[in-house]
Amino acid sequence: MEAYKQKNKDKKIKIFIRVDEQLSTGDTITKKVYLQKKDSYIKAYIRSLSTKERLTSNNVQPSNEVELTINYRKSLERKQEAYVEYKDWTYAITGIDNLDFRRTEMKITAKSVEPPSFDSVEYREDCNCK
Repeated sequence: MEAYKQKNKDKKIKIFIRVDEQLSTGDTITKKVYLQKKDSYIKAYIRSLSTKERLTSNNVQPSNEVELTINYRKSLERKQEAYVEYKDWTYAITGIDNLDFRRTEMKITAKSVEPPSFDSVEYREDCNCK
């Protein structure tokens, strides 16, 4: 079985998730948790989706949609409310394709959004991201 290998993973992105945490006081805070270590990034291949691709996805509203290919990350496999930061843009992940479940690469579709606000920022120091 041959694994997928997307060439040109030359863009530097960051991926984060939204985590709501209940404090002992009863208040809820929203944390921005990056899935990579502080001062690091994930290498990705990025391309904008064509108009035809956006139309076939039943998207009525025009938006800036992208497709990213990254090396497989178990920490991202079943995440809800995950986001990608690339340059000055924030994208909400709308779909993750594990490419035939081979665990070599992930193809992510995302659309541009206004960056959400958070009460605190954390980094996953225990991940082995490259």
